Amino acid sequence: MKKQRDELLIDFVDTNQKYRKVIHAVIAQWVKDYQSGKIAIKSVRDLQWLVKMEQELQKAIAADSKQIEGE
Repeated sequence: MKKQRDELLIDFVDTNQKYRKVIHAVIAQWVKDYQSGKIAIKSVRDLQWLVKMEQELQKAIAADSKQIEGE
């Protein structure tokens, strides 16, 4: 049971790290589009949302990692 739970937690952490990579790619593209003038300043809310998602995923990964290490 513990092994199965650990595997699920590890899978969850891996999935969150993949999501973070996607978010990083989207942020990088947003910055390029913003710098080239394709995106106007009114869409900063989108960037703020992406940054917040990144922070939430970091928190989840840290919490899950601590739980895995503590068991």
